[in-house]
Amino acid sequence: MNNNYIYSLSAKHFSTYIGKIINYINCDDNILYNKQINFNLHKDKNIIFIGMYDCTNWKNNNYNIIIEKFNNILIMFVGNDIIEIEKFNTTQRIELVIFLNKYNVKIITENEINSQRLTNLLFNNIILPLPIKDESILTDCISFNKDNLHIGVYMPVHRLEFYNYDLITDIAKERPNYKFYMYCLGGCNITTSIKKNYSNICYFIEDTDVKKIYSLINCSLRVVNNDGESMTCVETMILGKHCIYNFPMKHAIYIGNNYMNYKKNILIELDNLFLNLKENYLAKEYYINRNSHKTFIKSINELIK
Repeated sequence: MNNNYIYSLSAKHFSTYIGKIINYINCDDNILYNKQINFNLHKDKNIIFIGMYDCTNWKNNNYNIIIEKFNNILIMFVGNDIIEIEKFNTTQRIELVIFLNKYNVKIITENEINSQRLTNLLFNNIILPLPIKDESILTDCISFNKDNLHIGVYMPVHRLEFYNYDLITDIAKERPNYKFYMYCLGGCNITTSIKKNYSNICYFIEDTDVKKIYSLINCSLRVVNNDGESMTCVETMILGKHCIYNFPMKHAIYIGNNYMNYKKNILIELDNLFLNLKENYLAKEYYINRNSHKTFIKSINELIK
């Protein structure tokens, strides 16, 4: 795998995961514009692009500067990439497909659901799923508390609306017997004027220790306005814990896609889970295999033959 490199315009966190698996060059916009990397030195090697941001500006961004210098080219469409392409008109999508086909680009995405979304958008081009995760940091978080529901909620303080903070806190208010843990990278230090100080919500205001969170919880609750492959859900289920989610995902508890029904459906699913609280063994087995180093490397090798 020494001849494979990662290029990341956005979704920088993917480099954290993949960088532990294969060698890569972190070549963001700033590095490219300052010409700190001579891509001619890497001609005929393989490259993976993570994130095509901004999709609406793909003809003018750095892809067409360096893409022709590589042998096998994989572009992973993640998160908002797909949302942006959904905004394209037919002509724009045809132009993008012509560009990708010109360089024999293979398109990948994080899971089977987004693979189908992109297949439909890009005129039945073959879009391959490539799950990504390094689960090694979580190996000592496998305890499963059965005394109560301990619910982890990833809640970035600058994106409260996107992560439906008001809905989650309403649910916590309705179920004071369940414990909610709100956290995010950098700390969940929510402004006092909008913070809901319910006794069953624990805010981790310091920089989050992920191991501590996953050791405490037995369930994750994720309700977002858009998502790709939720690493929160993957991590939760790798540990044999449950995940309640507003996007369909194998072995997660799906609450549907109608916002008006979210609260009712979440309360029902939380109560059902509490009444039958046990480890999510099927999810654990599935995601440990699906998102393992071995599976990822095997998939990459098949893609770049």
